[in-house]
Amino acid sequence: MARRREGDWFAVPLGEAGYAVGLIARAPKRGDVLFGYFFGPLRAELPAADDLHDLKPEDALLVSRFRDEAIESGAWPILGSTSAWQRDVWPLPELDNADHAELTGEHVVRRYSEDDAASSLGARTLASVA
Repeated sequence: MARRREGDWFAVPLGEAGYAVGLIARAPKRGDVLFGYFFGPLRAELPAADDLHDLKPEDALLVSRFRDEAIESGAWPILGSTSAWQRDVWPLPELDNADHAELTGEHVVRRYSEDDAASSLGARTLASVA
């Protein structure tokens, strides 16, 4: 079982095509909901964590909450950790609830706790564009 920590880089296998990479930006002391940044391009082989140090939050293709099952089981292998992890460099933004938007046509963004990405701190509806 892999132990996950904030600042850990991990690989996301994409079948025969290769790998994407992610960074754990929030990991609770208890619980299984993480928040992370996910990056391309597609990599044919597992990269070394040292090869990822130039990636920045604005380079991410996806920012999302996710469960830690794949990391804990080793299906998404930990590649290493960032040196001198700085939480404030990797913010936890408000997240759009795409499922709600698809059902209602309203875009709702939700804020989550910095210490527990499973805990919502509230939501607001974005003004629709006419």
